[in-house]
Amino acid sequence: MDRDEIDFRMLHENVSFLDYCFDNSFTLKSSLIEVKEYISQQKDQVNDISTSTKLNIKKKHSLDCSLLNVSTVADDNFRKDLKNWGLPMTIVKQYEQKGISRMFKWQADCLSNSKVLLHCCNLIYSAPTSAGKTLVAEILAVKTILERQKKVIIILPYVSIVREKMFYLQQIFSSSGIRVEGFMGSQSPPGGLQSVHIALCTIEKANSLVNKMLDDNSIFDLGAVIVDELHLLGDPHRGYILELLLTKVKYFTNKTDDINIQIIGMSATLPNLEVLANWLDAELFITDFRPIPLDECCLVDNKLYDNLGNFIQNMTFMSENKDCDSVLNICLETIKEGCSVLIFCMTKNRCENLAQNIASSFFRLGSNDQEIGPMLREQLRSDLISEVLEQLKNCPVKLDQLLKNVISFGVAFHHAGLTYDERDIIEGAFKSGALRVLVATSTLSSGVNLPARKVIIRSPVFQRQPINILTYKQMVGRAGRMGKDTKGESILICTKAEQKIGFNLMMGNLDPVKSCIESEDKFMRAVLEMIASQVVCVKSDLILYSKCTLLFNQQHDLTIQNSLLENTLKQLIDFELVRVQSINSEENYVATSLGKACLSSSMAPNDGLSLFCELQKARQCIVLETDLHLIYLVTPYSVSSQWADLDWLHLLTLWESLTLAMKRVGQLVGVQESFIIRCLRGGSKSVCQKKINIHKRFYTALALQDLVNEVPLSDVATKFQCARGFLQGLQQAAATFAGMVTAFCRQLGWKNMELLISQFQDRLHFGVQSELLELMKLTSLNSVRARTLFNMGFETITSIASANVNEIENALHKAAPFQSEKGMEGDDDADIRKRNKMRNIWITGFCGMTAKEAADNLILEARKYLEFEIGVVEIKWDNKLLIADENSGESDCKELQPEFQLKCDIACDPKNEDSVCIDNKTNLQHVKSHSIALKVEEDNSPCSNLNEGKESVPRCNNEITIGKSLVLIEPDTAWDSLQVNETALNNISKIRLPPKEFSPNISFGDFEDNIELSNTAHIIKSCDAKSIKDVSIFSSEGDNSSLFEDSLPLDLIPNTVIDSRIESKYDNNGIHETEFLNLNSTAVNTYKSPNFDDKNMSINFVDVNEKLS
Repeated sequence: MDRDEIDFRMLHENVSFLDYCFDNSFTLKSSLIEVKEYISQQKDQVNDISTSTKLNIKKKHSLDCSLLNVSTVADDNFRKDLKNWGLPMTIVKQYEQKGISRMFKWQADCLSNSKVLLHCCNLIYSAPTSAGKTLVAEILAVKTILERQKKVIIILPYVSIVREKMFYLQQIFSSSGIRVEGFMGSQSPPGGLQSVHIALCTIEKANSLVNKMLDDNSIFDLGAVIVDELHLLGDPHRGYILELLLTKVKYFTNKTDDINIQIIGMSATLPNLEVLANWLDAELFITDFRPIPLDECCLVDNKLYDNLGNFIQNMTFMSENKDCDSVLNICLETIKEGCSVLIFCMTKNRCENLAQNIASSFFRLGSNDQEIGPMLREQLRSDLISEVLEQLKNCPVKLDQLLKNVISFGVAFHHAGLTYDERDIIEGAFKSGALRVLVATSTLSSGVNLPARKVIIRSPVFQRQPINILTYKQMVGRAGRMGKDTKGESILICTKAEQKIGFNLMMGNLDPVKSCIESEDKFMRAVLEMIASQVVCVKSDLILYSKCTLLFNQQHDLTIQNSLLENTLKQLIDFELVRVQSINSEENYVATSLGKACLSSSMAPNDGLSLFCELQKARQCIVLETDLHLIYLVTPYSVSSQWADLDWLHLLTLWESLTLAMKRVGQLVGVQESFIIRCLRGGSKSVCQKKINIHKRFYTALALQDLVNEVPLSDVATKFQCARGFLQGLQQAAATFAGMVTAFCRQLGWKNMELLISQFQDRLHFGVQSELLELMKLTSLNSVRARTLFNMGFETITSIASANVNEIENALHKAAPFQSEKGMEGDDDADIRKRNKMRNIWITGFCGMTAKEAADNLILEARKYLEFEIGVVEIKWDNKLLIADENSGESDCKELQPEFQLKCDIACDPKNEDSVCIDNKTNLQHVKSHSIALKVEEDNSPCSNLNEGKESVPRCNNEITIGKSLVLIEPDTAWDSLQVNETALNNISKIRLPPKEFSPNISFGDFEDNIELSNTAHIIKSCDAKSIKDVSIFSSEGDNSSLFEDSLPLDLIPNTVIDSRIESKYDNNGIHETEFLNLNSTAVNTYKSPNFDDKNMSINFVDVNEKLS
């Protein structure tokens, strides 16, 4: 092979790589095509010459595989290294702090599929629990944001998982400028979807967001939809909503040429994953790798069997308690090893009883001086347990006595009857090792990630039916802690009669996923949402849309589909949700205002019709003497199925104690005292179920009214005879439904009704009066802390942001139960110091904190919230307000350190505190007014300015004088408010963008500078062709610079680490493109120049901190 051919092959290799990197990001496609066409022409000429002299050359290749002569082992090691995948080093370092620096082989293999990484094809992959499925999705999400400049929606099944994942990803991505926020229930971040890069949602919220993007034509901003637990497609209650969402995304992507929304699905091992992959036109990857080996066992009458049913050994246990003898001994063995145990029971009562039995046994065994006693006293750390108890005391519902009894001995229970705060504290204590035994219901298996050394399943039967295989797999998947355990163990306890059921669970396979959209009401919603969002209008498009459903892919019966579609359209027209419009003898389907109201509120058509009738009646006669009528209207219909049989005597007692205005509300909605008495006498079985549901809704509305009036949750739960967690769940469901009703009224044009109902969404969510809603936007506050701060004069977020840390600390002390700082009887000096430094305040997403640390965190959160509202970061806060005592304990929480990213330049005139300069590049839209105190600090500002180190801050041309109030500007979008700054450009090669081209402000951080340069690097022959010469990408010297001068963007090369085993493609010119690139290849090393003379062209490996110093 002659030198000319090698040169052209190397040049084509790099041009192809640049095409992949910048095709979507920097609109260089047309220029790169010209370059590739030129190379192809020159290449053909070279090949014609070489063919005449070398008869053994039969095929033409633009890049020979011999140029990538790297061993398989070296290739695997290279691909496993996380920093070689083109991620900003700030993100890589965050992963390293979490203990993730290298990928598993299966993760690298999955990502090495060029169709997924480069062409954004859909991907479905399956791996066991704890195998690291989410890391693959996270890398693809980052690449979607940085390279394609699109938003990402991540769908998770439950609110608890959304919250946990949101805090985790914020820690990983926030330092790079990627904003991660959660959309769950009634919660939405400031600025909404347009201000975030990654949106984490539940299934229902994700469907609502996609509907909104379709309705306002912003679906083009969406780049990827990531679905965790894809097998939930088969869930009979929620699966159809997930199928609706994915069908809409698939249809819109197939129909529109200029949009490509990548669908990434993670799932447990299912027997019909191929069907799902074919449905979504996705690449399929399956692995059975588990980093921590799992030993599944079944214990039957003290005999232990493996997961194949083979006998292992006899187990001997002490008879401490008949109910928990075997469980107790397993717990003691595990605690002796310094590990933790997770126990699953099928009901809440069994959880509490088993936890009490284990705790009482620990008390008895720990009191003696035998071998077990000292071991328990050593393993159960009293200092950590005391902190957990103090954190629970500071909850709004205070410390439950039963929880106190079991937690005191390192044991706790976890179920839906606990409040969100209680569950968060218990989960955090179990992760930290303060609690060693956790007894939970099966819902925890699919909730937050709480791995343990051993998992015990108390019974294979629930309500006389075997538990679901999927539930069993999720429970045993919690066994084994990555980085701490060498293996995980699960033990399923069965009686002799349950032995067969237990063996079937261990050896069984999951059921195949089936479509849940075949019922008429669910298919009606699918069709209505597409018509109302104006994506489809004609019959042919509706038929095409129906073919995109999983139902059609599983049935393949067009006749049934057409019949279902015809019946659905007829019903939609009859219900006045859709009307027919004839245009040029063609029938168009157009949604009515009622149909659009169902879409905007994310409400099923049947529920929408019921709500319409109810609201129409309320508009004619509504009681405003009390909030009860409005609260009843926002009480969801589903509460009737959540309540068990009502205590009709208790309801009658409550009814008789109501005021006349409240009774009038009951009479208007259909509550009848005679009906209550009839049910009290035992006639409820023969009466209409609709009337029973009305009375249950009214009963719930009475409880919700007490909550919004700030009656303590414990008192309300006692009054209405229900668990605190259950009541809190109803409260959050009502808050979500209030938002849906508000959107419903807005779309119908019922302004007065919208205004009345809209106030209750936030009040129900937080359980506070309207004056506290401003403070409750801060996640660090609960209703008790917010009320205390409000009473002390901190009525707005800006007042907290500009407050002195000691004042906030005093308020937090006042909100908590008083505890003397002096010595108590039996205390020594160490006990007093330990109590004064106890981290007794729990904030969701953080570890336990002292009052001083919590005050610091609250002020920083308030400032960060205002910065998001304003759209800028460099506000000069008074740093002296955050000076803590030297004697205060340092927090172990890394989240307390503020990490701010530059969004635009803002400078304050030191001579005039009322003068604020804002860069005219900032989008000035959605103006709001807030009161804010700006104090200028010349140095040591907590908000690190990227321009520090310079002699002076240049003043802006556009100056705004605002007195003592600052005009806060909401960012139009996250992208528009973020501009590529100087530091980011110094960390990558210079990039020339079109004048109005979009470019996200991602702080890329410092990239690795230890790239080995080839010893045989040589100068490339220059090309005089105009198509190459005129392409100026990296130079800032003008349009006369060539494509490659002194250096290439080697810091971006790892973006395309593609498996060479993937089948290669031919481009339009017939040139073979190998879709694998390795930094050790001869071709790449050829372009690595050890000399960087041109500052504008060089690759700058400068640490950000060094640059700021």
